[in-house]
Amino acid sequence: MVQGTLIREPSYYWDTRVSDHGQDVIRIGFIVPGILPSMLRRALRISAPIVAALICGACASQQPSAAERKAIASEIEQEVRTAYDLSRPDVVKNLERLYADTGRIIAAAGGRVVASRDSVFGAIETFWKFVGSNMRNPRWMWDGFYIDVLSRDDAVMTASFHVPHLTPENMEHVIGGAWTAVFHKENGRWVIVQEHLSDLPPAMADSAHAHMMMGADSSATTSSPGSRQRRPPAAGRRQP
Repeated sequence: MVQGTLIREPSYYWDTRVSDHGQDVIRIGFIVPGILPSMLRRALRISAPIVAALICGACASQQPSAAERKAIASEIEQEVRTAYDLSRPDVVKNLERLYADTGRIIAAAGGRVVASRDSVFGAIETFWKFVGSNMRNPRWMWDGFYIDVLSRDDAVMTASFHVPHLTPENMEHVIGGAWTAVFHKENGRWVIVQEHLSDLPPAMADSAHAHMMMGADSSATTSSPGSRQRRPPAAGRRQP
């Protein structure tokens, strides 16, 4: 038991102890019976639930409502769709704008990890120089978005995609993959601070595209006469 120091005027004692989190905590207690301690004890019993409710309310108010979560998820999805709209000019700049302006960015892909903004941007520029710029009539097609809003300032997105296009030899080809990114709201916009990329094997990318297009042309099959030619696998979206 922690020993307290008795102070005779007014009649109460106090002591200090260290909490589980390393903070000094001051405890005060009355030692003289009478009407004043009784009133204080009663007041504490009445006010304690109110204080607890206020604390819980403050914590709850920090969490976004269902409507806010929906709006945040929609905002992030639209931001990503706009950045990957390959019909817009300055594709590389559009992609780079998704990332934080300052600070560390961590990206993982193909069993490798980089932890610098310059390295991530270098990978994007390399991808577009050697892969993206050689795709004719590319269409970035999103297969699905899954966004978990963690707070008003943080969210996690996982999305799958494939990109049908023509090669420089005018052969049809598809790349695709899955992408998980951690977003943080910074200076009024959602930016990526961490990400993980996973390339889809070429045969599966072709299959995913064929499945999506089946409704448009149910008679098209890869085994029928005159089926589309496929170029050998090209590099995926990008790797750090």
